[in-house]
Amino acid sequence: MFNEKWLSKPILIGGFEKTGTNLMVSLLDNHPNLVVFSEGHLHLFSDSMISTSSLDSHNKVKYLLELPVINRLKYGKIIFGARSTKTKYITFENDLFDWNVFCDTLKNIINNESNWIKIIKALYIAYYRANPNLRRNKNLLGFVESSPGNEIVADLLYSFFPRGKMINMVRDPRDNWAAWKLQGYDRTIWQFIRLWFIFMKSSIQNRFKFGDNRYLIQSYEELVFHPRQVMEKIAFFLKIPFNETLLEPTKHGLLWPGNSAYNQEFKEISSNSVNKYKEILSKSEIKILDTYCVPLYKYIKSKNKMFRVFPPYTKYFGLMNIFTHKKRGASVKKYLADLFGFIVELEAVRKIDI
Repeated sequence: MFNEKWLSKPILIGGFEKTGTNLMVSLLDNHPNLVVFSEGHLHLFSDSMISTSSLDSHNKVKYLLELPVINRLKYGKIIFGARSTKTKYITFENDLFDWNVFCDTLKNIINNESNWIKIIKALYIAYYRANPNLRRNKNLLGFVESSPGNEIVADLLYSFFPRGKMINMVRDPRDNWAAWKLQGYDRTIWQFIRLWFIFMKSSIQNRFKFGDNRYLIQSYEELVFHPRQVMEKIAFFLKIPFNETLLEPTKHGLLWPGNSAYNQEFKEISSNSVNKYKEILSKSEIKILDTYCVPLYKYIKSKNKMFRVFPPYTKYFGLMNIFTHKKRGASVKKYLADLFGFIVELEAVRKIDI
């Protein structure tokens, strides 16, 4: 049971919050060769999930069934975002998910299992068996889970699943911060920058460490402006057949209106939120992000190219502009050390507690 090939090929979607992770998983949701947990973030490689392996059989199952993203399946409803003005819930149609089958399968498989990886596999086997639409799919090629921050635990993914893949979503930091503001996140812009750098550092390091065939960095802007080309690239990266379902955002096969920070609902992939930051952010906020985040974002998007010359905005705080270019012959490791040493200097200058 645990040796089925698709259970050895997890596809994790990661990224900073509000970078398009939910959009990406919704595009993979209805692909006939994938088992996609599209209801929410499981955080499969978090400390709390790993710790379930030490629980007894009863408490393992109890813990998993009480996870909010799993427990909501019990009520046969898909939650489409609290900010939605039209439809907050969509009721499952045609017995889309069988809660009893899910529970029974999970209990039978886990039993006294203490292996954390097998617990993850058991969760997906139960999810597959409880979903009639998924059971129609015979040629399965992998399972999908999306959680912001998955890139932070990439080492765990590849140590347990050498054949795993990761899609790391990134987004223009100005639009990213604008979305955070609209969602009411309890963070200052400087706290946002600090966290953003941590996630971008992981993205850069992972790409160099695991290579392009296992780790893909995908920009939100490219996805929404060129969806067909991007999803054809994604299909090739994941080694799955391209299917038109990859162009239609769904949850459990039902059309997904999205979870836009701008309180909009869509019937297809939309680029409406790109550059919306111009309407949301102040001039000083834009200048700060142009200084400290945009050059790094351009580097990440440029893939193998290092920085070209950028406007010397860093005189804004009297700091040396380390973003201008990579010195010839300097190692990536040295470059990253310099880059994140800059954060320490930034914190010292601003005298802020983050």
